[in-house]
Amino acid sequence: MDTVNNAFHILLYIGNTFVGLSLFLVLLYAIQVQGIRSRTKKYKFVSERESHALKGSAMLFACSIACYAFVIIEMSIGISGPMYFSIAGILSVGIGASVGYILHVYLSYYHPFILEKRLKDIRFAPMISPKTGTEMTLLNEIQEDKFLSKEMIEEEETSTIDYDVWIDKQSEYKVIERYDTRFHQEECHACNFRTLIERKSEIIKAPQLHEQGLLRKSFECTYCGHIESRDIKLSSLEKENKYASFDRDILEIPPHKIAKT
Repeated sequence: MDTVNNAFHILLYIGNTFVGLSLFLVLLYAIQVQGIRSRTKKYKFVSERESHALKGSAMLFACSIACYAFVIIEMSIGISGPMYFSIAGILSVGIGASVGYILHVYLSYYHPFILEKRLKDIRFAPMISPKTGTEMTLLNEIQEDKFLSKEMIEEEETSTIDYDVWIDKQSEYKVIERYDTRFHQEECHACNFRTLIERKSEIIKAPQLHEQGLLRKSFECTYCGHIESRDIKLSSLEKENKYASFDRDILEIPPHKIAKT
């Protein structure tokens, strides 16, 4: 009996450890996010790490449920022995696996919509001008093109890069932010879940010094299995070299550096 009780205590300890590690992962991730001041860096960090952090935490939580379930089932049976331990073990593993599967389904198919909203809240949060202390205005896609270089506009059209232009109308102070959206899961047109991921990319035509290339990307929906491909033009090598000058996430531009429009 003492051996059984010791086994129960060990399983409870292991279960508590899994819960602690699960909470630690979530807390560590939350602290890391709060410690990032730049909205572009926070946007990139959240888009890259949030799903992995939550899925890791969910897996640990499911393991803890299996440990607790074994103790509860065995105590409910009230009889010890190899056969009863086997039954309790099978049932507890099944319960833990079921919980893990439910959490995995939620995080894979429903959480991406929540993540997308969270990323929009980060990206489009109000920006205060350091010059006047007033709230800056975010320009729309048409308005912002007046303040983007030709290379920036082409980069938006041929890659996953997206630029935002904020302007302080009082001082004409402007901020250009650069976002990389390649880590996003896209919405599948067949099932409407945000579960369309890139599986493969191949260069159909290599770019030349003064000639564009062609890249074909293949996508697959992890929910319904829908497959689609897209052809994307690649910038010429000459223009690609110009993009290197725009690899910073934030460009702060004083009024005297911007041509009047």
